[in-house]
Amino acid sequence: MGDLVAAILGATAGAALSALALRRHRPTSVPPAPSVGREPSQMPPTPGGVLASVDEWVRLACSLGRRAVGADEVAVWRLNDRMAVREGWAGNPDAEPPPQVPLDGHPFRWIAAEGVHVRLERGRRPLPSPWADVMLLLPLGSTRVVAFSFAQSPPESAEAAAVVVRDLLGGALALRDAYSAARGAEQRLASLLALIDRLAGATSLPAAARLLADTARSALRTDGVALLDWHEHHGSVRFIADDRFDPPLREGTAVEDASRAAWAAKHLQLFALDDRTETKRLPLFAAVERWPMPPATAMLAPLISSDEPVAVLAVWRYEGPPFDAADQEYLRLLCHLGAQAWRTARRFDELDRRASTDPLTGLPNRGAFESRLASLVHHHQRYARPFALVLLDIDHFKQCNDTYGHDAGDGVLRHVGRLLQANIRDVDLAARIGGEEFAILMPETRLADALEAAERLRRALEGQGVVWQGQLLPVTASFGVAACPETACAADRLVAAADRALYRAKQAGRNCVRAAASSSVDNDRLRP
Repeated sequence: MGDLVAAILGATAGAALSALALRRHRPTSVPPAPSVGREPSQMPPTPGGVLASVDEWVRLACSLGRRAVGADEVAVWRLNDRMAVREGWAGNPDAEPPPQVPLDGHPFRWIAAEGVHVRLERGRRPLPSPWADVMLLLPLGSTRVVAFSFAQSPPESAEAAAVVVRDLLGGALALRDAYSAARGAEQRLASLLALIDRLAGATSLPAAARLLADTARSALRTDGVALLDWHEHHGSVRFIADDRFDPPLREGTAVEDASRAAWAAKHLQLFALDDRTETKRLPLFAAVERWPMPPATAMLAPLISSDEPVAVLAVWRYEGPPFDAADQEYLRLLCHLGAQAWRTARRFDELDRRASTDPLTGLPNRGAFESRLASLVHHHQRYARPFALVLLDIDHFKQCNDTYGHDAGDGVLRHVGRLLQANIRDVDLAARIGGEEFAILMPETRLADALEAAERLRRALEGQGVVWQGQLLPVTASFGVAACPETACAADRLVAAADRALYRAKQAGRNCVRAAASSSVDNDRLRP
């Protein structure tokens, strides 16, 4: 047995020398690790650089350890929240254990927790192995167990040899873990350098949120990620994604003051969650969040610019080990890089909003209307989906201005804008496209349905006047309705058809709805 233990020591030492020589590149002077049963001259090159080389030594140590102990099988298991994952194995290929096993009721859990060596014999208590008569289970730290399985009674020296082999396997695995961490750190650094270049082109909050979220998900191996826009002590969900379940809340949801996210923003500090019960005492974002299962671990960190929070980045996992100090430091760096980019993207969004918004009514302006119309036309050309256009013009608006003044006229325009916004669907767009002229775009809407919607709006306007200096000013409007494809499909022709229908509504006495002339719908059925 002494020779075999020496071989394991040599294998572990060889792994260390190989890894030191390799560092970042494939070895040139150090040969790849030999496999059991092969001569060095027969060995093929080991792919994958350092990590593949160290993994080969782990497999070799398992095989040599099996012979040293006299076991029929040796397996190394790493434990997470619910499963034991096999990291190394040597034994009969026809009886290879599964790559992972559930930990519910499994002895691995308490063996690792208590740090005790256990000998299990068939007939005295259940064995994890379906074929073994005896198993020696040895903890390796608090998250691993080494299992030696015997088809019959093991030799007397087996338990002492198993302890030596366990310790040597621990050295090989520690080496593998160290290089895995080093490789992960190198990849994280590369991801941050790439992010710096890409953030320069992120001129909108959605683009910046997507870049930061994708970088965090890849580097931290998360199950979910959220970006919260933070402005003047209030936050809202700007982006949220979950790779395993439906997101716990919707984009646009307001962040509550009594939440972990608000705490991180208020104190300008990273908050780390490692206890599933914590989300029950205080939500991550808001009381309305719904988790299919509470996160096992989470981090929330503020993006800080000029000593003020501009956003909060949150990541979570449902299973696995807690985010460690290296993960927390990476998230801080990520937030530091993203903070100024987030503030810049917000300014671009504000400029874009101002450029596309009518300052008096707060509705989209003519430019935004034309852009949305072009998008709907393109969507129809590609997918043959219908949409409708409603034009409306406030009746006798010039007379209102001349009689009561422009301030009264502005009040009427704001009143119409609010009423339109309150009486259309979320997918519709109401815009002010001229002095007293408004337009409504309705996706997935046929002409008949658009006529009904226009009539509802007409009645709503007619029923709600504007109080100006103690006097009620009646407000009505005339409507022209066209639809694609029933009226026309080109944008200019559709607008022209709706405008002609609006003109006919004016000629018919105002305060009524008319359809484009090419429609087969009975226009007279919607008289006021």
